[in-house]
Amino acid sequence: MSRRTARVGSLLLAGFLIGSLVLAFPAAAQQQEEGLEVALKGVEAPVGSGELTTTLAMSGTAWGAGQELDQRDFSASFNGKKAEVIEATPLGQSSGRKLAVVLAIDTSGSMLPDNIERAKAAADAFATRMEPGTRMGVVAFSDQPVVVQEITSDLEQVRAAIRGLTAQGDTALYDAVIQSSRLLGKEAAQRNLVLLSDGLHDGPPTTISQAIDAANKNGVDIYTVGLGPGGDENSANLERMAKATGGEAFSAAPEELERLYAVLATTLASQYVVKIALPPGLAGTVSFRLQVRANGATGRFAKPDLFLGQGVSPPAVPAGPVAAPALSRLEGEQGRYVVAIAGFATILLACLLLFGPGSRSGRPYRALRQRLSPYSLTPAISDDQPRLTAFGSSEWAGRATAMAETLVRRGNLEETFLDRLEAAGLNMRVAEFVLISLGSAFIPPLLVLAVTRNFILAALVVLLGTVAPFLYLSFRASRRQAKFDEQLPSTLQLLAGALQAGHSLQQAVDTVVHEAGDPIAGEFQRVLTEARLGRPLEEAFEAMAKRTGSVDFEWTVMAIRLQRQVGGNLAEVLSTVSQTIRDRYSLKRQIKALSAEGRLSSLILSFLPILLFAALLAFNPLFLRPLYTTSIGIMMMAGAAVLMILGVIWLRKITEIKV
Repeated sequence: MSRRTARVGSLLLAGFLIGSLVLAFPAAAQQQEEGLEVALKGVEAPVGSGELTTTLAMSGTAWGAGQELDQRDFSASFNGKKAEVIEATPLGQSSGRKLAVVLAIDTSGSMLPDNIERAKAAADAFATRMEPGTRMGVVAFSDQPVVVQEITSDLEQVRAAIRGLTAQGDTALYDAVIQSSRLLGKEAAQRNLVLLSDGLHDGPPTTISQAIDAANKNGVDIYTVGLGPGGDENSANLERMAKATGGEAFSAAPEELERLYAVLATTLASQYVVKIALPPGLAGTVSFRLQVRANGATGRFAKPDLFLGQGVSPPAVPAGPVAAPALSRLEGEQGRYVVAIAGFATILLACLLLFGPGSRSGRPYRALRQRLSPYSLTPAISDDQPRLTAFGSSEWAGRATAMAETLVRRGNLEETFLDRLEAAGLNMRVAEFVLISLGSAFIPPLLVLAVTRNFILAALVVLLGTVAPFLYLSFRASRRQAKFDEQLPSTLQLLAGALQAGHSLQQAVDTVVHEAGDPIAGEFQRVLTEARLGRPLEEAFEAMAKRTGSVDFEWTVMAIRLQRQVGGNLAEVLSTVSQTIRDRYSLKRQIKALSAEGRLSSLILSFLPILLFAALLAFNPLFLRPLYTTSIGIMMMAGAAVLMILGVIWLRKITEIKV
């Protein structure tokens, strides 16, 4: 029983295998018939783009005209590793990519009587199958090549030119290739030449090498069609031109010409631009494989020696930290924050060490200023009692100000900064100004570093934040001095009037204190206070002139001193000085108005390069990276800085006119 079962099972298995083979054979034959062929028409891999752009031509029995594919129908690999297909677009629809074709048709006498009509019918069918937007032209050649139709997107116009062809004369085959190549060379598109001939070149003394050179120079692919059985000298020359330019050679009987042109038209019209993402670190020669799926069939293309060049793909991500030129280990994400915090802590420690307990030499000076402060412009340091600070009355603001006050006392910074604060007219403690300066130097750079993650830009903001408070002081001081100089003529006239009314000079100064406005009233108040404390009035005036930095007031003090020593009418002297100052300022304002355009131009030329550099550093740091990572870039930046400084100085000398 078991043997019978085994025999029956063996027979059934054999029948199943035979049936499977019988059924599989037609299927395999059908799959072989319905093949899909893929040809690589072009490849581009711009340096640093990280993409490979390929142009593919589809053909074969499985490919139908008008069929559309997308990136899901394509798959690619480099050196056996799968790569991502980013985009797949028909050539005619791809941005910046078009198809240009010139039909070069033999119209010599050998094409008579029937071949010329078949060639015209085949060329007309070719133009009909082209996609809208394809640029086409027609060149006929007999004794000489003639451009029958310039390259145009109007395919109906091309078909009309084809229908008007006539045959006579010899065969200027190579001259037709040169003429067509020059015509295609003007097109910013993929350039293809479809050449039809039935005989050897017997026109002008042009060689086949010249024809090939012209095609290669203009980037033209030649597809040759030889009428005849093939294997003769004409077919060999046509095949040589096609092979040398990256095209393809065909031979066909006259009755097969229309079918061959239809296949060729479908191949050229069925091109796709496929963009593939390159894996990191890929360069040099690689093994490239591409697979296309269409209508249930699969077409494959393999190029084991595709040359990509050096550095066309993004660099591979290293396993550990890599030292970058000029920035060393600061390129890491966390490294910049660590360096910024470490720098801030280092500066604070340096300040504590520098302004340690050993430095107490400023105490006598402070005691003197505290005693005089009720009678001067700086009542802020009259005592050590807590008061409302520039940051408010909160506990943290008070603690921060007290800490800065300790640093100021130990570092003897009061004498250095107090005169600047007085000149700027700021009623602020030195400790508060120091605290503002520290915050300006470190808080904005930390914010910039957190937002942009650019260490170089943060370093520039540190420099700007350090200088900004002192620039503000200088700006305030210059504005205060300008306002003082503007008030001086009317103030001197007020003094002269008070003197003419019979007041003494000290009483006249008191009149100015009550009648004039700031800042000149405050300065005269200080002169009056010092005079009441026993300081000679002339010395108080001289100290005021030195403190304000006014040249005009120095002349006024000189006139007052001379009058006190020699005698005379002081009111008349002050009136004369006042009129002289008014005339000088009138001339200054006139010169300032005339030179406004030049001063504005110098200001723009001074700051525009710096602002552009900062903007590029913030938005496109890779563009400026060679300037601070290479020796020649650093030298160029140093030279540019020196030239900028010289230029700014020169512009200031040109636009500043002293009166």
